[in-house]
Amino acid sequence: MPEEATKPGRHPIMLSALVMPGLGQLAQRRWAAAAFYGSGFLAAFLLVLFFAGHILVAYYSFGLALNTQAEPPRMTRDMAGVAISFGVAVIFYLAGLIDTWGACRKSVSRWFDARSQRASAGINGTSSEGSSQGG
Repeated sequence: MPEEATKPGRHPIMLSALVMPGLGQLAQRRWAAAAFYGSGFLAAFLLVLFFAGHILVAYYSFGLALNTQAEPPRMTRDMAGVAISFGVAVIFYLAGLIDTWGACRKSVSRWFDARSQRASAGINGTSSEGSSQGG
C-alpha cells in the first residue's frame, strides 16, 4: 500500500510574510519565482536604504556645518527615491505573498483531490472484492 502524502503546510506563507519574499517560494521548491521575488524585493529595499542614507548624510552635514548662512540641501529627489523604492518593495512583498498563497492553495487542492481519489478507489475496490468473494 503506498504511503499517504502529508498535507502541505502553511509554513511557506509564513516565511514569505514574516521573513522575506522569496523564502516561501524556496520552501515550495519554485526556484525561478524565489529568485524573482527575493531579488526584486532585496533590490528595492537596498534602494530605500541608499536614498535614506543620502538624506541622513545631507541632514547631518548641514546640521554640523559651522556656516549658518549655508542654504539647506534640496532632498526632493532623494525623498522621491525613498518613496518610489519603498512602493516597489511593498509591491514585491505583496505579490510574493499572493504568489506563495496561491501555490499553497493549489498544492492543498491537489493533495485533497488525490486523497479523495484514493478513498473512492479504496471504497470501490473493497466492494468489488466483497462481491467476488461472496459469489
